[in-house]
Amino acid sequence: NACSNSGEHEDARDENEASSNPLSHSENSLSHSEHARLNYDGFCEARSQLPPKMEHYFAPSSFARFRRDENASISLLAFYQYIICRDALLRKRITLAWYDFSGAGFLREADLENFLQDEITNSPVLSTLEASFQTFYVCTAVRKLFFFLDPLRRHKIRIKELIKSPILDDLLVLRQRLSDDDPNLVNNWFAPASAKRVYGLYLQLDSNGNGMLSPHELLQYEGGYLTEVFVQRVFEECQTYDGEMDFKSFLDFVLAMEHRSTQPALHYLWRVLDLRKKGSIGVFEIHYFFRHIREALIATHHPAAEIADVTDEIFDMVKPANPEEITLDDLFRSGVGETVVSILIDMQAFYHYDNRESLMHHSEEHT
Repeated sequence: NACSNSGEHEDARDENEASSNPLSHSENSLSHSEHARLNYDGFCEARSQLPPKMEHYFAPSSFARFRRDENASISLLAFYQYIICRDALLRKRITLAWYDFSGAGFLREADLENFLQDEITNSPVLSTLEASFQTFYVCTAVRKLFFFLDPLRRHKIRIKELIKSPILDDLLVLRQRLSDDDPNLVNNWFAPASAKRVYGLYLQLDSNGNGMLSPHELLQYEGGYLTEVFVQRVFEECQTYDGEMDFKSFLDFVLAMEHRSTQPALHYLWRVLDLRKKGSIGVFEIHYFFRHIREALIATHHPAAEIADVTDEIFDMVKPANPEEITLDDLFRSGVGETVVSILIDMQAFYHYDNRESLMHHSEEHT
């Protein structure tokens, strides 16, 4: 395997060189040819003048994918942009292939950890990370890749899926020299400031300083608006050690809470809500979770909706295929998955939802 991988890497370097030189030479002329057209004869002629390793860009099927005008010509600029896009994907594949030691087309956690460690060395942004924090940074970055690209928890990510994901682009953009206020760093999970924010939050919650989080400690997350029953269910579903949560599990939790509208986050939260492991939730689950939201609101002297009314409203919003139960697919299809899970687990989120009209009116008065 080691010998075959070495050969693949040599081929990859050759392919990388072949893919980049012709493009860089012709970039200026092509990118300014907004109205230029290319017929099939010209397409073939261009192919004959390029290195053999560029031929895959000039296959007949490549020409056929573009809309042709009355002269059977295609847009030269559109074709150029297609090559640039394909070249960018090729570069990503070549980079990641170095870490696929099994040659199976997948990357496991250890493979991505090696990749991230090299990125720290090669990135102007990441190379400034303190040595003592690098292990936590690698863990933080790898968890996001697995959270979004391995929702079924197979513990491996297909390289083909990884190179197509905009999540990888958020990481690779850090290879550029960026100022601290660069837009590419804003809300970028892979930015050093973001990683330190999450790690700092973990340390802040770890009140006894043992390096782990108990259910009581996690209850203080983001102001303490989550219900105790929800947090307890999180601990039942995630991997724990003597009943406590480690940093990796905390990262999954944060990713789910901060991206509730996404399918991977809804997958995560669904495992918590699906108490009876039926693949659906119904009146029982809604009552079970919302009862604690209602009790918390009453305890803090806020008006609290009736459980039956909230149950009816959830079913009206989701409009499930089966009027007696809601499946994860129903949540995906409805487009209100984030709203539904939030009002069942988060007292503040429900308060904002239930008072959305008055809060909006109040906001408009002060703008």
